[in-house]
Amino acid sequence: MRPLQLRALAVVLFAAGAILAGVGNSTHQSWLSALAFAAFAIGVLVFFRWRQERRARVFDREEKTWE
Repeated sequence: MRPLQLRALAVVLFAAGAILAGVGNSTHQSWLSALAFAAFAIGVLVFFRWRQERRARVFDREEKTWE
C-alpha cells in the first residue's frame, strides 16, 4: 500500500476504536470493548508500517552520494 493509504487506514482504525470503546463502555458490553482494543492494536501496527514506508522514501544525503 502507498503511505497515504496506510495513514488513512490508521486514522480510520483509531477512530473506529474510539467510537467502539465509547459505545462498549456506555452499553456495558465487553465484546465491543474487546473489538475496540483490537481496532486500536491493528491501528498501531498499521501506523508503524506507515512510518517504515515513510522512512524508506527519505533521501539521506550523507549515506547516498552520486560519486
